[in-house]
Amino acid sequence: MRASSKLDSRKCFRRVMLIYQVCWLVHVTSILFSVYSIPTNDLEMQGDMPLTGEDSQFQVDIGSGDLTAVADDDINELSVININQMKCGDSVPHDAISAFLPPLFEMVYGYNKGRRNAVGHITYTGPMKNGIERLIQLQVCSYTLLDKFWALAAEYNISRWSAHGGTLMGAMCHRSINPWDDDIDITLSSCEALEQIFAKGTNVTEKYPNMVKNQHTVGLWEGRLIDGEGDDYVLIRGPKKVEKYNWFKLKAVNQILKQPTRDLGGMDIMCFDGRISTPEQRPMKSSGFRDAVVKEKAELQVVNYGPTKIMIVPDSVGRQYVLDRYKKEEYCDFPFDKTTPRLPAATYHETGRAPPPILPRHASQMNAILSNWYISQKVRDDWLMEIGKTPGNELNEKVPYLDEVEIDNSIAIPDSCRIAGSVSQSRYANNKILKVVGFNAGRATYWAEFAEMVETMPELEKPDVIILNEMDIGMARSGNVHTTRKLAFRLGMNYAWGLEFVELSNGNWQEQNQTEGMKNALGLHGNAILSRCPMYDPVIYRDKLDERYFSHKRFSGNAQGSEKRLGGRMGLFVRTGEMVETDTDSTKDHASTPHVIVGSVHKLEEKTYRKEIWDYLGFGKFPNITDKETLTEKGISAIGDTSTLGIIISGDLASRGFCTQSGLSNLDKPQKHRTFPADCKTQRLGHWRGDQFCGNMKVSGDDRSILPCYESTAASPSFNETVQISDHSIIQISLEMKG
Repeated sequence: MRASSKLDSRKCFRRVMLIYQVCWLVHVTSILFSVYSIPTNDLEMQGDMPLTGEDSQFQVDIGSGDLTAVADDDINELSVININQMKCGDSVPHDAISAFLPPLFEMVYGYNKGRRNAVGHITYTGPMKNGIERLIQLQVCSYTLLDKFWALAAEYNISRWSAHGGTLMGAMCHRSINPWDDDIDITLSSCEALEQIFAKGTNVTEKYPNMVKNQHTVGLWEGRLIDGEGDDYVLIRGPKKVEKYNWFKLKAVNQILKQPTRDLGGMDIMCFDGRISTPEQRPMKSSGFRDAVVKEKAELQVVNYGPTKIMIVPDSVGRQYVLDRYKKEEYCDFPFDKTTPRLPAATYHETGRAPPPILPRHASQMNAILSNWYISQKVRDDWLMEIGKTPGNELNEKVPYLDEVEIDNSIAIPDSCRIAGSVSQSRYANNKILKVVGFNAGRATYWAEFAEMVETMPELEKPDVIILNEMDIGMARSGNVHTTRKLAFRLGMNYAWGLEFVELSNGNWQEQNQTEGMKNALGLHGNAILSRCPMYDPVIYRDKLDERYFSHKRFSGNAQGSEKRLGGRMGLFVRTGEMVETDTDSTKDHASTPHVIVGSVHKLEEKTYRKEIWDYLGFGKFPNITDKETLTEKGISAIGDTSTLGIIISGDLASRGFCTQSGLSNLDKPQKHRTFPADCKTQRLGHWRGDQFCGNMKVSGDDRSILPCYESTAASPSFNETVQISDHSIIQISLEMKG
């Protein structure tokens, strides 16, 4: 059951995304964000960037099919297209649909049940007939309208304005329209210039008698042709309320004639001397957004926005606006439920804590996950209805890429890898100690708190490898994010992630109560490994699904009947170390590259895959003996003089016998350092050693168990609290590598 590093091309989606569209999916979230013309090694938010001819083109992943190729530099096939080749009103080529846009589209709109604003938006319910093509057409026209607005701004001296709402989030995160959005929203300091433009406008029907009237004039909304140079745009003014107009809309005649919408549509324009929509009033004021736009001395920034550019408020104001408006600390996360964050940025000054570091926008992308592991909500609901009718192991055959592994080797700084060449001859020759942290993160809801503990606690800081169990992707209980990817970017480490379960419920009874009314965007739960070195040669060993996981029976493994799951207990193994290329074919020479073998194991039965594990570890044929000490001696001695500098396996193991059956030693002290169930209130590490270390390296000092207790140190006593981030203690060990 070795995981393939390549996917069968026959399994890829038939349609490849419209090439320019993937630029909106900046490398995430993914899920989500493909390759920009912005330099790929620059992972930080871009500031003011002049738009050049090169900036108006995009590099696009057109589907390499390689699960490890999720980083910009790893994409195998690239295509460049100038988005201006497609104009507003054009039809969408049918041979250009991406592998991950359809699931992204379905996930976002399916999650929200197609609910959109009553005015100015098209209602979608998923990739229905013409859904994606229609979305792309609307986005192309939106860019055209923004270009037209820039021309009007230059002519009428409109200098104070900014994107707001989802448009601002798209500009801050993707430097483009949000992949799932269909329009552009901006706010001006004053509508005076628009009133002048509207006053000069002419009657639409006189020039276009056959144009459907509700495309430009509905009720108290009145549209007029503007400019007179071709009369190819319509400015629509909203109704008055208390002597103030609600807002304006801008539309292209070409779009109206060729691709009419169900409603007015177009680009929304609000003004601070007019009427601001009710949902925007409070956040625009509290965040400083209004002052940033209205006050002449406040600095606004112009950034790339798809094929054009857009003006936005300063990043600090934008982040606060997104938090106040959408209750989101990270503006690159999916626009699902507006849940209040645990420690809002607004309270950092009250608590005395520094705000968390801003993650690069790539940290939220989930394009590899969407391309390969996406299962629609409808399919998951249908599977749930099969309980008692169809065996879970039969449905497991329908889970896509069950034993594949997602790897991103683009995150860590290459110089941070200490598993490089002969340890005695490397730049770390004076320190051949490998620092390893193990943690059952219990869904990783508190991934950010765990990251801060790793950054600040001497026992945990600067690990070479982190071995993780129970890492969610797209689960409501953990914020519907890719917890492993966010943690990896926060700590500057590469990651490998493998699927353990497809979750068909929102978790245990408590989690279901906490997420009532919310959906799992993806419903994925697995194990992961973080490393400062590249990882390669992944493999997953998986137990047959215990049918009680997919049943109404109550037992400890399914949280007394609350959890419904497909998949199975598993172990994820990788090799990690500095990678070299051969002189002959430039392929990765895994056999001769010094490396460490790392395993993340969660309840995998100790004897089921011992033969396969012995082979992967390089021990050769499994011996026909039962004595545990002899097994360990045979395994450790069998590896001999190879490029493997050491082996380390960790996780919530089914038993301590897993180590010996794998030919390895138990490296920890179970009586001295217990791990489960941890309790922050009583300061108890646990009653027994559930989380363990196996390996063949010499232990340097004692292993450690650290309470999973995040201390929220605060200037204000009301904010001084301890957050228990898991019911498993964190474990740490230092090992001496060979060489």
